[in-house]
Amino acid sequence: MAKKKIYYAHSMQLYDSVQEMNEHAYLWKLYKGDNLINPKNLEFNKPKKFFDFVAGCDLVVASEIDGFIGKGVFCEIARALSEDIKVLVLRRIGKEYSLEPVIGIVIENENDWKVKYGKIIT
Repeated sequence: MAKKKIYYAHSMQLYDSVQEMNEHAYLWKLYKGDNLINPKNLEFNKPKKFFDFVAGCDLVVASEIDGFIGKGVFCEIARALSEDIKVLVLRRIGKEYSLEPVIGIVIENENDWKVKYGKIIT
C-alpha cells in the first residue's frame, strides 16, 4: 500500500511550541508509516507554494488556536476542500485528542490574519 501524504496545517504562531510538539507527536503515532508533512520544514517563501503543495496531498489535518485559524490555514483548508481532499480538524478535549471532519470554513475577522481570521465548521 502506498504511503499517504498528510499535511499538518497549523499557524506559524505555533511553530516550535509545546502545542505543535504534542500535536505532531500524536499525528506521527496515529499515521505511522505515512508521510506526515509539517509545513515549517518546507522551504517555500510564498504562501501560494503552500496552497499548491496541499493540492498534492491525500489528507489535511488542521490545528486551531483557541477555536480559530489564521488566514494561511484558512486558505490551505479552502484549497484542500476545493480539490476534494479530506480535511480533519485536530481538537483537544482535556488530555485527549480527537479528529473531526471539516465541512466548511467561515471568515470571522478579515483584519486578523495571524490567529482569528476564521473558524472551522464541523
